[in-house]
Amino acid sequence: MSFSSDVRLELSHTHVDKDCCKRAEIAGMLLSSGNLLLTGGGGVALTLSSELAATARHIYLLIKDSFNARCEIVVSRREYPKVRNVYTLTLRGADAEKVLVECGAVHKSYLFALRNGLPERLLGRECCKRAFVRGAFLGCGSVADPTSKYHMEFATGRETFAGAFMQFLRRYELNARQVQRKNVYVVYLKESEQIISLLGMMGAHEALLRMESARVVKAVRNRVNRETNCDSANMDKAINAAMRQVETIEWLEENMGLNRLTPALEQVARARLENRNATLEELGGMIAPPLGKSAINHRLRRIEELAAKLKERQEGET
Repeated sequence: MSFSSDVRLELSHTHVDKDCCKRAEIAGMLLSSGNLLLTGGGGVALTLSSELAATARHIYLLIKDSFNARCEIVVSRREYPKVRNVYTLTLRGADAEKVLVECGAVHKSYLFALRNGLPERLLGRECCKRAFVRGAFLGCGSVADPTSKYHMEFATGRETFAGAFMQFLRRYELNARQVQRKNVYVVYLKESEQIISLLGMMGAHEALLRMESARVVKAVRNRVNRETNCDSANMDKAINAAMRQVETIEWLEENMGLNRLTPALEQVARARLENRNATLEELGGMIAPPLGKSAINHRLRRIEELAAKLKERQEGET
């Protein structure tokens, strides 16, 4: 299964003790992905769907435990975009009305449309807020595999819910944003720390650890790549400098003679000619007495400066 399905599976096995949290979680699913249907005689029916059997069972048990309502489950097969089973839960008549009203998904005075905004009366406690977010994720959420990218989203067909839910997440200092894709309204997070925080809030602790692990691996890999690139750049720089030094010393030998340099500079110049691929540190070890990298670099710069002055003088004479 995908990482997103693993998160849903983990959340579907969450044990919810408190009745208030059960109703808040049901409300999150209803408002994010529930469908309200009008039936004959002015009644209503309510449907919730999931592609995971564990999620369908979890929803069924929450509704059964909270309301002792009769809930039908129908399994159908979807062919597009991938072949998979879809589990649809349906409540009808008085059972549907009771769940809708008690979960704050509709206003008591009007049962034929899901409410705009969130059921604030159910979200007074922190535990209920966590349950509500968990329900919303089970209803319309998904999260990308952290080994490829960081992205969590809640894709709903209800614009009013998307806007209210985005503002709800921002209360927790989460940088939630919203975008529209055709007739779907998407609330999303991009920062890894914030996605981890929301996973923890929902109770997806195994997924949280997997994401933390993936983030650490990615950080180490990026650091190694940076260091490798830096080493490669430094190596290229050292090779180019050595080639330039050799060319300069050969030019001096041809136009002036190395024996006209000071003994200290001549010693370094001849060492460079004889060891063209050596590093500055290696060159220093070949000199008697040995010199440090800084001293070798200083003498080679002096040689290049002398060559530059001699070239200027020759060009002035011509």
